[in-house]
Amino acid sequence: MTRTLILHPGTEKTGSTSLQRVLHQNRETLQNNGILVPASFGKVSHNLLFAALQDDDVFDNVKLMELARNKSSANQLRKHIRRSFEQDLENNPGTSKIIFTSELIHSRMFRASSIKKIAEYFSGIVDEVKVIVFLRRQDRLAVSRFSTVLKDGHTGFDDTFADLGARSYVNTPKDKIPNDFLHYYDYEHLLRRFINQFGRQSVCPIVYKEDRCDTVAEFFRAAEIPIHMIKNSDMGTSRNRALSAKAQYLICRFNKLVDVLDRTNNARRDIAKLYVRISSENPGERRSYPKEEARNFYAKFHMSNDWVRKNFFPDQDSLFDNNFAFYPEKVDPAEPQSELLDAAVDHYVSVANSARKTPMSRIKKKFFEIFSTGQKK
Repeated sequence: MTRTLILHPGTEKTGSTSLQRVLHQNRETLQNNGILVPASFGKVSHNLLFAALQDDDVFDNVKLMELARNKSSANQLRKHIRRSFEQDLENNPGTSKIIFTSELIHSRMFRASSIKKIAEYFSGIVDEVKVIVFLRRQDRLAVSRFSTVLKDGHTGFDDTFADLGARSYVNTPKDKIPNDFLHYYDYEHLLRRFINQFGRQSVCPIVYKEDRCDTVAEFFRAAEIPIHMIKNSDMGTSRNRALSAKAQYLICRFNKLVDVLDRTNNARRDIAKLYVRISSENPGERRSYPKEEARNFYAKFHMSNDWVRKNFFPDQDSLFDNNFAFYPEKVDPAEPQSELLDAAVDHYVSVANSARKTPMSRIKKKFFEIFSTGQKK
C-alpha cells in the first residue's frame, strides 16, 4: 500500500480555518477510511508540529505560545509529538493518507532547510508527498491579512501593503525572519520551496477565486478524498471575519496601549475577548483602499505570477483576474479617525498609562464606558 502525505501550507487567508475545522469535525470518519488527521500535530490547525519543526534559534509568537502551553522545550515537544504520532500510526495500520495542515508553513517556513525538515520528519513513514496550496491575488491577500495582523498586536494603521514579516519574531537571527515581498507574496518563490524538495509533480497549486472558491471541496478533490464522506461540518462558513474600518482603528490604537502594559500569556485571553467585542460592537463597511494603491502593489508580483501561470496554468491568459472595480478611486484617510474615536481611545491610553497596575478588566471597562458615551470621564 502506498502511503501519501497531503501537505497543506495554506496560503493564509484562503479558507484554511474552515478546512481545518471540517477535518477536525470529521477526524474519526476520515480515520475509518484510511485518512489520518493527527491530533498530535494540533487539535485543529497543526501549529504544534509547525512550532516543533522550526529551528531551535527561531522564536515567533506561535512557537513561544506552544512551548509555554505545553511547559516544555522545543526538543521535548518534538519527542512528545513523535511518540503520539507513532502511536496513531500503530493504532491505524490501514492509513493510506496523512494530512498535515498549517498556513504558517506558507508565511514562516520559507527556507529550504525548513521544508527539508518536513521531508525528514515523514521520511520512512510516507512513500510520496502531495502539496496542495491555494494562491490568492496579492492585493486581496494583503487587505484580508491586515485584520489578522492587528489582532496579533500590530500597532500600525497605514501600512497594509508594507513588509510586516518581522512583527511576530523575537531574538531570532535576521536571516531567519521572513521578508514579505519575497517569502509571503512571491508565489514563484513559494512553489519552488516545495518543487526543490519534493519535485514538480508533487505540487498542486489552486487559484483562490474571490466569493466562489470552496476551499474544502477543492482540497478534497485535489487530495482524491471523496467529499461525500464528510458529515456534520460547517463547510463554507467563514470563521475569520474582516474587521470594519472603525474596528481596525480602535484595535490599532489599543495595541499601542497593550505594548505598554505587557502582552503576557495571562492577559492574552482577555485581549482576544476584547478584540471580539470591539469587532462585534463596531460593525460597518470593510476598510477601503485607493484603486491605484492596490493595483501598484499587485503589479510588484507580475513576473512571479506569470511564472506560476506558465508552469501550472498555461491555458490561462493570466494567473488571477485583473478586476479592480471594487476599489474606489479615492479614499478619505480621515474616514475611520473621527473625533469621537480619537477622544475615546486617547483618554483610554492616558488612563492606562497613569495606572499601569490597574487590572486589565478595570481598564477595559473604563474604555468601553468612554467609547459608548463619547465623553471623557
